[in-house]
Amino acid sequence: MRSARPSADSRKLAFVVTRDGRPVKVQRTIFSECFYTMAMDELWRVTGNEKYQREAVEMMDQIVRWVREDPAGLGRPALPGAGSVNSMAVPMMLLCLVDQLEEGDAKMADKYRELGAWCVEQILQHLQ
Repeated sequence: MRSARPSADSRKLAFVVTRDGRPVKVQRTIFSECFYTMAMDELWRVTGNEKYQREAVEMMDQIVRWVREDPAGLGRPALPGAGSVNSMAVPMMLLCLVDQLEEGDAKMADKYRELGAWCVEQILQHLQ
């Protein structure tokens, strides 16, 4: 888990690492963190080690902060004249994470119920 972070205080994760775990590339999106969250949740399910579930939930909470509260450090810089974009990729990915984390876990289902509804609302905006 430590090798995935470019620095000890970073919440972003490396998209590419060397064979010995040194970070090479960090993306400006949330997708490395999303896949990390899925991996940590699956590790918890396979091993029963709760540190993996805690890590998955902590990263999920960080992803939600980036998406819904403070996107600082994500995306490309805003350019003058560029309109706002409502991407369907982010709510689709978050909905996958909600499904992953709540599978067989009533506590997580309660925690992420509102987020799942928000994701569906965002996705439906793309349907005609």
